[in-house]
Amino acid sequence: EDYVKKWTIKDRIILALAARLLAGKLQEKLGKEMSVSHIVSGDELGKILGEKKSVIQARAKELRDEKKIFTQSRGSYSITPYYVENFLRTIGVNKNE
Repeated sequence: EDYVKKWTIKDRIILALAARLLAGKLQEKLGKEMSVSHIVSGDELGKILGEKKSVIQARAKELRDEKKIFTQSRGSYSITPYYVENFLRTIGVNKNE
């Protein structure tokens, strides 16, 4: 937990969105009827990360401009699927382990 708190807000947003995408994919594979949505609102990200909505919106705009996340609808975000593997590599997760 302390390790993640040292990350930038942008990295923490990416982590939260990647976790939601992967959780939804896992539930689909397990055949669960109700899956976790990969779309996360700015309000929900603020609660998850303990940050103000305005801070989340500003960092999310930067991530959108960098093509790492996209907006589903106003104030709702999702990670760009092709960026997930790159992000996991940058934090030291090897998919072959």
